[in-house]
Formats: sequence, C-alpha cells, structure tokens
Amino acid sequence: MEKNIQFELACEFIMNTHQCIFITGKAGTGKTTLLKHLQKSTLKNTMVAAPTGIAAIQAGGVTIHSLFQLPFSPIIPFVQGRLEDHPLVQQMKLTKAKRTLLNELELLIIDEVSMVRADVLDGIDIVLRAVRKNPHIPFGGVQVVYFGDLYQLPPVIKANEWQQSIGNFYESGFIFDSKAFKQSPPIIIELEKIYRQTDIQFINLLNRIRLNQLLPEDIDAINKHYFPGFTAPSNENYITLTALNAAADKINQQQLELLSTPAFHFEGSIEGDFPSHALPTDLKLTLKEGAQVMFIKNDKGEERRYYNGKLAQIEKISDAKIWIKLLDNGYTFELEKEEWINIRYSYDEKTKSIKEEELGSFKQYPLKLAWAITIHKSQGLTFEKAIIDAGDAFAAGQVYVALSRLSNKEGLVLNTRISRSSITVEERVVRFYQRVSHSTELQNLLNVAKKRYLTLRLVEAFDWKDCLIQWDDFVEEVKHLNLPDKQKEMLWVLETDKTINFYHNTGKNFIAQISHALQTEKSNNFEWIKERLLSGCAYYRKKLVPFLEDWYQHIEQQPEGTDSFYLKFNTQQYQQAFLIEKKLEFLEQLLAGFIQESDLLKWNEQALRNFEASDVRLLKYTGKKGTSGTSGKTSIDLFIAGTSIGQIAQFRGIKESTVYSHLAEGVEQGKIQAEKLVPKNDLEKMVRLIKEHAFVSLKETKDYFGEEHSYEQIKIAMAYIKRQEALNN
Repeated sequence: MEKNIQFELACEFIMNTHQCIFITGKAGTGKTTLLKHLQKSTLKNTMVAAPTGIAAIQAGGVTIHSLFQLPFSPIIPFVQGRLEDHPLVQQMKLTKAKRTLLNELELLIIDEVSMVRADVLDGIDIVLRAVRKNPHIPFGGVQVVYFGDLYQLPPVIKANEWQQSIGNFYESGFIFDSKAFKQSPPIIIELEKIYRQTDIQFINLLNRIRLNQLLPEDIDAINKHYFPGFTAPSNENYITLTALNAAADKINQQQLELLSTPAFHFEGSIEGDFPSHALPTDLKLTLKEGAQVMFIKNDKGEERRYYNGKLAQIEKISDAKIWIKLLDNGYTFELEKEEWINIRYSYDEKTKSIKEEELGSFKQYPLKLAWAITIHKSQGLTFEKAIIDAGDAFAAGQVYVALSRLSNKEGLVLNTRISRSSITVEERVVRFYQRVSHSTELQNLLNVAKKRYLTLRLVEAFDWKDCLIQWDDFVEEVKHLNLPDKQKEMLWVLETDKTINFYHNTGKNFIAQISHALQTEKSNNFEWIKERLLSGCAYYRKKLVPFLEDWYQHIEQQPEGTDSFYLKFNTQQYQQAFLIEKKLEFLEQLLAGFIQESDLLKWNEQALRNFEASDVRLLKYTGKKGTSGTSGKTSIDLFIAGTSIGQIAQFRGIKESTVYSHLAEGVEQGKIQAEKLVPKNDLEKMVRLIKEHAFVSLKETKDYFGEEHSYEQIKIAMAYIKRQEALNN
C-alpha cells in the first residue's frame, strides 16, 4: 500500500502528544477512514461528538449538545471575571456520572466541524473548564481533534441570532473565530491523497473551485455538462443532487409513483432510546420493485458488496424479503436488515476507561430512495453519475460539495447552469488554510510535542487530585460515624488532611513548574528535565515513606469494635496514597534508564499506560489487623520458621518495609526478640533516646536520628518499648 505521510503523522500527533489537531482535506481524502482508525486504535479515554444526530450516529458518537448539555440558543463567550459566574455554568445541571465522565476525558474528537458554530465551541470550552476545575486552561486540559473541511458547508446562523447576539462577540460563525480556538490553536494537517477521483484534470478543477481560484475557461468546462430537461435512462444509475429537502423528497416520491409495481412497506424497529431525528432512514420504508435506492451503511460482510452511498435497484420483493441488484455490475443478492446503535459514554471505575454504553438501537434495511438527495446529506458520499439541480440556491461551498461527490466528470449532468457568482468561498476560510503545516515542519513539531507530552505524563505521578477528591469524601463520612475514641480519630483525620493537602499543593506546583519550563528554552534541555524529575522523586519519597508507615500503623492498631466502614475506607485512602509513592519509586527507576533523549522518545502511549497501571500490590481489607489469621501473623510465622525478610517479601509479593511492620507486631506481642532484627547496642541506644525525648511518631523519631538509623530499625525499637511497657503494667 502506498504510504500516506499526512495520515501517519496525524495518528502520531493524536496518539502520542497532547496537541490539538485540525484534520482536514479535500473531498475523498480519507478523513472518515482516519476517524474510524483512531476510534479503534487510541488508548486514550476518547469521545466523539458531532453537530447533528445523523452525523453523530454515522461517526459512532453523540451529539455535541447532548454530551455537554448546551442550549440551542446562542452562547455568550467567557471573556472576563469568574468562570463560575458565567450563565452557562450557573445553569449547568450535570449529574455526578456526567461530571466524572468529563473529568476522565482525555481526547475529544469533533466531526463535521465545518457546521459547528464558534459560540458552540466556546460552550464546550466553558463546560470543560468548569467541570474539570481548570478555569485557565482551554477545554480544561482536554486534547481536542477537529475533523472537517471548512471549504464545504458552513455553520448555519439565523440572521436575528447574528444581529442580536453572536455578531457582537465574533468576527464570523466559523470555529476558528471562537475564543477557545484562538487560545489553543491546533496544528492543521491536510490529508492530500485523493481516493475518490483519479482524473487529474477533474481533481485540479475541483481544487480551483474549492480555493476560489477559477481560471476563465473553468466555468465553460463545467457548463459543458449542462443538459436542460435531461432524463436519466432507466438502466443508468443517476442520482439528483438538490439544495432543498423538499425538492429531493418530491423527486423521490414522483419517481416511486411512476413505477407500476406494487408498493411494500417495511417497518423498522426501535429498541430502547433512539431519537427520531437521528434515524438514518425511514422508520416505515416504502419500496417497489424497480426503485432506485442508495445504501446508507457499509457492508460488514467479507464480500464488502456495498458501501455508504452506493446506488442499486430493487430487483425483487417477496414475503418481506428484498433482493438488490447493484447497478455497476448487475450482482444480485438478498439484503438483510442492519442495525444502528445510539450510544452514551460512561466511565468504568474498574478499568479506569471511558466505555460506550448502548442506549438503544434501530433496525431497518440500510436503504433510502435515491433518485434524489440533498447536497447537504451527500457529504462524505461518492457517486459515479449525478444530476445537479440546485438553481440559484447555492450557499458558500455547495458547488464544491456537489461536484466533488462524483468519481469522474463523465458522470456529471447539470440541470441548471453554474454561474461564476454561484461559486463563493469565504475569504476568512482561505486565510485560515494558509496555516496548513507541511510534512517536514510537522515532523519537527511532532518531536517537540511528543517529548513535552511524555514528560508531562510522567510528571503526573506527582498528581494528588484523585486521591484528594476521595479523601475529602472520606473526611465527610467520618464526621457521622460512631468510633471508640471519636475525638482522637478526628484529630488524626484533620492532621492527615493537612498533610495530604500539603502534598497535593506541592505536587501541583511542581507539575506547573515543569509545564512552564517545557514552554521555554529549557524544553530542549533533556538533562535538566531528567534532573528535576529525579530531584522531585527524591524529595517527595523522603517525606512520603514515614507518613505512609505511620498511616499503616494507625490502621493496624485500631481497637476492637472500630466501625468496619471506617476501617475499610481508611484502608482504601491509604492505598491511593501508597500507589502514588510506588509510582514515584517506579519513575525513579525509569528515569535512570533514560540515558539520552532518544530513549524517552522511543516511549509511546502503550508504555505510558503500562507505567500508570504498574503492578502495585495494595492492602486488602480483611477486618481487624494484628489478630490470628491476618497478614501480620503470616509474616511473623514465616520469620520464626527461619525465612529471611527478603524471602518473605518476595514470597508474599510485598515490600520489605511492610514485612518489618509485621515483624514489629511480633516484637510487641513477644513472639520475636528485637535483637534478632536490630543489633543489641543499636537497639539499647535507640530505646534510651526515644524514651528521653518522648518520641511518639515514626516521622519525628526519624527526623531526629537522620541517616544513622533506618525506618525499619526505628519501628522495631518502638515496638520493643511498647512490649516492655506492657510487661511492666
């Protein structure tokens, strides 16, 4: 297969960077193919949205207005002040599930973007900033990829809406004049290889129409295909392209009535929720033998007999069965009903991924009467022969859309002459397309964007946002629990709350620092980036390890009768924090392997996902800790039996520090002699100093001893003291 450089670069940018991208191209260059490929291939939490119900169903996504719950009235952009005071945010009523969904969103694909108004895009931006609590970051930090051709049909704006509201804020209705688009300008990648047409002269003519660069002889060349009163031979598959729905419906109905064969009615079926405005064909489909039809779906079978837009004829109808004859080769076969799915996106907590949830389905024969179709609905379709009948109703881009549906100019028939004034192109669109990046430039931009993305994804190991959200929920729950020593537990919760917020703010500032550096000359200094990340890991882990050990001990030492909910959810919060420490430990090891920048750039999205899902064994809540049959007893029994600490850790799949915590329990219970774990002289010295200074927590004890004694030795010494106190009492 011939290499498609722009296609491959687009995939690289979308999958392995965080860069916003505008995917465009002439008609027939494979934009839809690329979109489908991304849906199957990307590992990012992705959603696809489109401006209309039919476009959303065809793209396998949802409508923009339903996903972001936008009003159909004009939207005022956010210019200044507080985002939470914006009318759209004030009126926003999103469920918790929808908020979670938008918070977990990584990649938003907007299809048929030429029809998306500037204010609608700003509405998406406002919702994402508000929900994701990132008021100063475009789209709240979501990567946005646009699909469409702005030379085709423009967004529809009513005159009164433009005059009374939208026109006061925007230079035009195109998305590139939106506030969000300007704040986060995408890299424009234009797919160049044309798959629909092969006639170079026709391709060049279409391109000149698209760019409004017609030569004097071009109008004459087009109008050579003007045949007034043309009637298509019954054995040839012509379709009429019109500007208006009513005209297309009238032609189809008239042609159907001209057939003398009996009419058959085929009822489609709707299961669940499937909106009527998004039906790809009629719920009640009326057909006759001899009717010209168009497929509205690709054949899923191995034979690939038909595709969306292919014309055919009803060969036979019998006993609620339909036989189709393809007009290009005469092949006849029995047609089966197809199914369209109406989806809703949902977030799966277990897999940490966005899933497509089926709301409803529509089953019907994948056909439409096809003597005529509107130019608007013909976008994305290909025809071998077409009669273009639009009169003077051409909007900007309609001539190009209509002509470019044809695979060759020999199949073109004009029912109305095309005048020079009918071919209009918005000058703003022409200027926008002058920003298209070329292959060499794209490759250079890719290397920079990829390094920036990988670095920021790695530094996310310092992010406490998710942990903080769950911790806040836990704190609220604790206030309403009956605990053996409620005052003591609340003091511990409040102190831990301060610590977690400290780590959250420190991590947030560190991420912001690295992010800012990547926008400056330091972005090219790989050694500086590596050194900063390693320093951050060392600083964080030095503070985290004793904090986590104290937290672990707090859970293990809960008295009998402690509320099971408190134990379970406290353990879960510990696990979240423990996971961050493990990620930082893993990141340190990873960075040590990045000898040079090329090692980093070899990484890809799959490697990042593996890093984020690195195998970390977390505590499993089993009830009261420290009693018979619990995790600690197993380690104690293995040690007494002669198994080394390293072997216990390996055998049980836990850290050696955790084994020491278990063995400290054994010391406190009198099952293990402390001298077997810490040299006698060191133990006596540590015990004396801990008692003299009345140390209680592991952290303050470690701060005093510094590097002289390890956390593990301190834990054993403190357990020894507790054992002696218990014996003396």
